[in-house]
Amino acid sequence: MPSLRLKTKLVIAISGMVLAIVATLSTLYLSKVVRLRMLQTLDDGQFIAHQIFSEARDPLEIALSDTNVDFSDPKQVETVIRDVLRKDSGITSLLGSIVGYSPTIQDAAVTNNEGRALVHTSPSFLGGIVNRREDFASIVSGGIWKQLKIIYGPAQVYDVHEPLEINGNPFGEIRVGVSTVLLKNQIQPVLNQALIFAGGSIVICLVLAALLSNFALRPLAAINRRLDLINSGQVEVAEAPARPADEYGAVASKIDRLGRQMRDAKEIFSALKENLDQMMANLQDGVMLFTSDF
Repeated sequence: MPSLRLKTKLVIAISGMVLAIVATLSTLYLSKVVRLRMLQTLDDGQFIAHQIFSEARDPLEIALSDTNVDFSDPKQVETVIRDVLRKDSGITSLLGSIVGYSPTIQDAAVTNNEGRALVHTSPSFLGGIVNRREDFASIVSGGIWKQLKIIYGPAQVYDVHEPLEINGNPFGEIRVGVSTVLLKNQIQPVLNQALIFAGGSIVICLVLAALLSNFALRPLAAINRRLDLINSGQVEVAEAPARPADEYGAVASKIDRLGRQMRDAKEIFSALKENLDQMMANLQDGVMLFTSDF
């Protein structure tokens, strides 16, 4: 496999360095944006759950204290709570306005310990078992890659949970559903802009790296041409002019000195060769050969 040219290696090195910087900064920016939006959505869900709890607490306390409720009978307690939640106008109006409060909230419900919906923003779920969905808090703390997978993956709904207790005993929970469809509509435009910026930065980096490599390697190309000319004898090395005090000037001065040394060595060699040729020519006229008989 042929080795890469120096210019190609330099372009790859510069591009790789800038790519690493752009990727790191883009990841930090994306994680910050996504995390802030996730935290805001979690706060919205928790706020709605607290609102439902606050709205239901007073009617439930009044109903459970004014009626002869056998707290040892879970069915009787559930019946009283269900009737209060469904008949209270404040809870009904609150559940009716929840979906429009935040664009990321899909539904809300109050369930018992078995997951049966006592009240729900959708009337079709009343009295039925509501499937338990993954806690949205685990998504917020799950890391940037898990969050990006949710944003760019298929639509899902997660729950924000708030436990519900009656007289210190767990009775059920308040569930607020968070839709990733609505969440993606809010976050994806920002993420797409960031990805486009990162891609454009990489392309610009490649172009600048190519230009920079050409500029940086231009002195080497000039030195290579000068060495070729000196080696072929097409350039007569003169006294070296003053060079700037940089790397290129130092290398050029050394090349000039080497050129002068090569010229001097060539002149000496030519003079010796000429003398040797004259000596050999003179010896040819005076050489005598003798046999063993003499």
